[in-house]
Amino acid sequence: MDIEQFRQFYQQNFYYIIAIQLAMGALLGAIPLILGIRNNRKNLGLIGFCVTIVLATVSPIVALIVAVVFTFLVRRGDPKAVGSEDPAGDSSAAEAVADDSPGND
Repeated sequence: MDIEQFRQFYQQNFYYIIAIQLAMGALLGAIPLILGIRNNRKNLGLIGFCVTIVLATVSPIVALIVAVVFTFLVRRGDPKAVGSEDPAGDSSAAEAVADDSPGND
């Protein structure tokens, strides 16, 4: 297949290629979206989903890299933001802040 045949194939099937790339971007972007919803980081997951779809039209490899990066960012959030409780089960930090208030002498 020479360059002219490749160019002709690409021009004839341009919309199909874009549709396949968008579908791949949606599949890859669903990973950070689902993890973001599960980890209570919906905004970051939604941003990862949208960016992955947009960049999938440019290159599926770039979309894969972006999906991995956003998945890492969603997963590395601290556990307190996710809603898990303190492992010790006490609220000593909150009591220390309350004791430092100006009215407590």
